[in-house]
Amino acid sequence: MAHADHVMVDGCEIGYSSGTAYSASHREFLSHGCVDTEAAIPGTQVVVHWGDYGGPIKNIRATVSRYPYLVEGRN
Repeated sequence: MAHADHVMVDGCEIGYSSGTAYSASHREFLSHGCVDTEAAIPGTQVVVHWGDYGGPIKNIRATVSRYPYLVEGRN
């Protein structure tokens, strides 16, 4: 079992998010997730229920972005 946060749109669960990390170069948090096809349009606003269940949960606003997030050559 792995931890995953619920991704919501208008109070309905549309997917999950995991692997959250801060990107110092972009100065923002990034998280990999899976969402329903209808919500997988870049720019879609979602809410992530972030935290450990049984503990405090925060509603974090997020925006769906394309994958892969970066288009750069390999190092």
